[in-house]
Amino acid sequence: MKKMKLKLFFTFSFALFSFLPAARAYQVQDIQKLLQERKFSEAYSYLHDVPPTQRDQSWEQVVSKTTLEYASALEKNEIKIKDIGNTDVEKTDILDARKLVHEALKDYPFLSADPSFQKEFVRIIIAAVQKDPGIAGYSSEKRELIDE
Repeated sequence: MKKMKLKLFFTFSFALFSFLPAARAYQVQDIQKLLQERKFSEAYSYLHDVPPTQRDQSWEQVVSKTTLEYASALEKNEIKIKDIGNTDVEKTDILDARKLVHEALKDYPFLSADPSFQKEFVRIIIAAVQKDPGIAGYSSEKRELIDE
């Protein structure tokens, strides 16, 4: 009896999962549409979902544009952040933009060769350090190197 129930369970499970849609691979055009709709966070989160076979120069341009527009929106406080389980909505600023461009550069090293990304990266870093000198490895009070 147990074997029959087990067989029925696996047969039912297989039949159920065979009808579920497969994970959707995003195309460059999908991300561009999200950018037009100003859904920067969502667009950024789908960059890795573009299949490697479609990661060409146009994809690299979309990665750069997505990152820069998302960073700009964070800097201008156009995007609200709310931690899960917390009802407080936090304002975003240049420090959030700095975190994003650092993350993007780590995830997408080719961005270091993009002149528009380089220019904006430097501007964001300088603005972030001006706002909070502590992020540069110096204390804002004593101006001495902080050991981390």
